[in-house]
Amino acid sequence: MSRLMGLTAATLLLWMVSKADAAETFSDKSAALGLKMQSRGTVAWADYDNDGFVDIYTGFTWKNNGGKGFTKLEHPNQGGGAFADFDNDGYLDRLSPDRNLYRSDSGTGNYTKMAFPELAVQSSMCQCWADLNNDGFVDLYIGGGAGNSQLDAVCINDGGKAFTAREMKPSLYTRGAAACDYDEDGDIDVMASRYWFQPNSLWQNDGQGNLSDIGGAAGVHGAGHTISSGWADFDNDGHFDIFHCNFNHHDNRRSEDAMLYKNLGAQGGWKFKNTGSFGGDKWQESFASVALGDYDNDGDVDVFITTVYAGNHARLFRNDGGWNFTNVTGEEGLGGIGTTGNYQAAWGDYDNDGDLDLVTDARLFENRGSDNHWVSVRLEGNGHKVNRAAIGAQVRIEVPDLGTLVRQVEGGTGQGNQNDLTLHFGLGKHESDVDLKVTWPDGSVQTVKTAVDRIVSVKQQ
Repeated sequence: MSRLMGLTAATLLLWMVSKADAAETFSDKSAALGLKMQSRGTVAWADYDNDGFVDIYTGFTWKNNGGKGFTKLEHPNQGGGAFADFDNDGYLDRLSPDRNLYRSDSGTGNYTKMAFPELAVQSSMCQCWADLNNDGFVDLYIGGGAGNSQLDAVCINDGGKAFTAREMKPSLYTRGAAACDYDEDGDIDVMASRYWFQPNSLWQNDGQGNLSDIGGAAGVHGAGHTISSGWADFDNDGHFDIFHCNFNHHDNRRSEDAMLYKNLGAQGGWKFKNTGSFGGDKWQESFASVALGDYDNDGDVDVFITTVYAGNHARLFRNDGGWNFTNVTGEEGLGGIGTTGNYQAAWGDYDNDGDLDLVTDARLFENRGSDNHWVSVRLEGNGHKVNRAAIGAQVRIEVPDLGTLVRQVEGGTGQGNQNDLTLHFGLGKHESDVDLKVTWPDGSVQTVKTAVDRIVSVKQQ
């Protein structure tokens, strides 16, 4: 108090403004960067031209000009989509929600429409890429999104030349699909998020691309309107946990609020424990698409959730450790995001400055960063045993006082969104070199030592 009384009124005002400004991590930079996005449906971060700066795709391609701004490429609106290199030629291709496959024309920004199997799916809200049969080419899980009349589908990649589809029973209402080798057995499993009070499916892979629903036995079927799910290690024990983003009416239709599930690891039979919900003052009725990432670089994965009802607002929850999450939406500069129908949310570092930026509500929110350290990792598979984009690869870092940090290269998350394929690790105050333990989808392991506060590229040996 005595220190403040010694300040002049003008100085005190400047101090208060500076303090308030410093507290807001995020700032809407859309106009300054030349972004005039309109769609609030989905977003994918993808470096389509391999220039080292991640681009944005919302139905149109927004080329990243060296982290200084964006230019909209002139092409027809082709809807949202998820990116992967399906033919291992070194460039990212795309599947759109209307089940059209587009092959990149050598990173020019132009795409050639490819043949793709006819599916019974009339409407799809989600898709994710993953090498389900471990042949080095990414396959697809596609969710059927029109009530009980639709079937999900698995599309197996035939050597980068074509796809063979098989439908998944029973008919359910799938709103989100996300893949992860959660049981660390060397094959990629899939979480399908279901709506209309239907059970979520945890599809366990037998290594050949055959999937069995073990959601009930694993404890993650749930009983809510789960619009989207996300994989992340929330407690830094080196295992991927699950977040179910449940749309929940607090009336006679009430079910479950958004839920956190801890992966119990090998000792727990790779089952999950419910560690709490985002109810009470955390709750919003129309929670929709979730995006997971360490926005403040403290080593803990945080949670951002969109909403889609008028009067509801998107929320950012800071992970404080010990399965405690604090609503920091307003103080971090993301307050008031409440546009009707905003399903758009994904993290990416557009300016390569070591912190995660956010696209949501047709805007780019730039992260002003912190004093914490970080390392970002770009992986490339050999194109034979592992797909070029390294989707499904996992990286672990042992950090004193933080634990075992793990991230994975994802081929889709939330409801039809996609985070940057570059893996981002916040390291808190840790400033010495770290060892990156890369587990490739074929089971091979590679360790690389690096200094912190830099982007590291790792090619499969």
